[in-house]
Amino acid sequence: MNQEEWLDLLGQLFVVGFNGKTVTDEVKTLIHDYRIGNFILFGRNIGSGEEVLALTSSLQEEARKAGHQYPLLICTDQENGVVQRLKPPAVTFPGAMAIGAADDSELAFQIGKATGLELKEVGINWNLAPVADVNNNPDNPVINVRSFGESPEKVATLMLAWMKGCQEAGVATTLKHFPGHGDTHTDSHLDLPVIHHSLERLSKVELVPFMEGIKNGADTIMSAHIYFSALIERPDWPATLSRNVMTGLLRDRLGFKGVITTDCLEMNAIVKTVGVAKGAVYAIQAGADVAMVSHTYHHQIEAIEGLLDAAQSGEIPLDQLEHSRDRIYHLKEKYAQVPDQKGSEESFTYFGCVEHQELAEKAYRESVCVIGKPKTLPITGDAKVLAVYPGKKTHLQVEERIYDTKIGEALSLYPLSIEHECIDDSKIDIEATMQTLKEKSQNYDYVLLFTLSFKEDKYSQMVKALRALENTYLISLRGPFSLLPVGGCLDALCVFDDSATAIHAALDALFGKSKITGKMPVTFSPGGERRYRS
Repeated sequence: MNQEEWLDLLGQLFVVGFNGKTVTDEVKTLIHDYRIGNFILFGRNIGSGEEVLALTSSLQEEARKAGHQYPLLICTDQENGVVQRLKPPAVTFPGAMAIGAADDSELAFQIGKATGLELKEVGINWNLAPVADVNNNPDNPVINVRSFGESPEKVATLMLAWMKGCQEAGVATTLKHFPGHGDTHTDSHLDLPVIHHSLERLSKVELVPFMEGIKNGADTIMSAHIYFSALIERPDWPATLSRNVMTGLLRDRLGFKGVITTDCLEMNAIVKTVGVAKGAVYAIQAGADVAMVSHTYHHQIEAIEGLLDAAQSGEIPLDQLEHSRDRIYHLKEKYAQVPDQKGSEESFTYFGCVEHQELAEKAYRESVCVIGKPKTLPITGDAKVLAVYPGKKTHLQVEERIYDTKIGEALSLYPLSIEHECIDDSKIDIEATMQTLKEKSQNYDYVLLFTLSFKEDKYSQMVKALRALENTYLISLRGPFSLLPVGGCLDALCVFDDSATAIHAALDALFGKSKITGKMPVTFSPGGERRYRS
């Protein structure tokens, strides 16, 4: 094959990202010269619905002009909850663990479908969701509330319903992060996590949702940058780069026939071990169909040229590369239709529609749950209430939500009158603030203490001291996880993200406007001990 033919083949085996809301010269070079066939969008690329559709349409037009055989696959992480890329007026749906708390397969299906419909309408045809990880480690800094829960069977059931809903909307789905990221205490964005579970244990817990997904038509599966000592002979070698995992386990043993994509190769678990360019080569050698390089142009060029050298030298068999391309083409045949350009957001049928907003509100209400035995509910409507909340939050590396919280804004929009006070963690004197709030609390019937972070800070130290007051209620905005820094998972009302809809659902439950029907999908002791052990 000549150079152009090689690039036509290899360009389909990459997903790349870029900065901005318009097609740049670098993007044009990637599409025309390097024949890149797939793109990923992040918050940096997302504006209004009209802007997203204009961008995706422009990308598809460049591919058409470049003579690509198929339209582009354009993906994003629209998991919902704490990880979502679309912005209002797109509907904010609850994430996986909130759905786990509602424990309703039909609800999971409807949210997956609604999510897919909103994505498809703005030209995004591939969703990097749902998360199939079983979150059984309370110290997990990357999965957390992104998981449907700790029960492998429940995760599998709800994940499948969500997946099928999104597929019915005409959007490809991705189960992640294979073979399981739920029992790590290290974020692979920052370093290489290590898991020492046996294959027998993995088969009973981590692999269960993936096996069910494979049996039921999973489109794509994303690899995890994790070292599994029972599966990988080479020390400190990520699963993404392991042929034992990508081919031996996922393809041969579990029988997956769809597209295998890596997680981003610019994460430190890869950068600190082999580097991005070699990581792309090793991942494809291992059996991945798609190498994802989400951010940096020079890394993308190095990775493409590195794979080109490896392919031309015979390090990777040609038939393996062609099989990968054919899998991607099959995915494109099924999902990569180019939507019609719309004149304005008012002309969208699904994007931000009233029906989807009502679905989201229903799901958030059904996800509200309690831990322990909170004080008698509900609070009467004429009670004098003070809400105390943090001004900043620690967040998951994968999040793109604004760092300043929107709790005050949500409280201001709530129909009942609630006075509120924002505590700036970076500026407070703990002792003085606690004393002030203790004195102030005497003037209120109830004090609502919102928790949001999952790492100990000055605010959590203050809440730990104040929670013993007679008239306080704890409201966790991260399920049980934001309660760990304040003394454990006892006596609190829980939702699973800090969106306005989630906060209003919590307040409705507190004030008796809705019933509390959610069940906590993870079970921790006060000390945060995990349920499953090796």
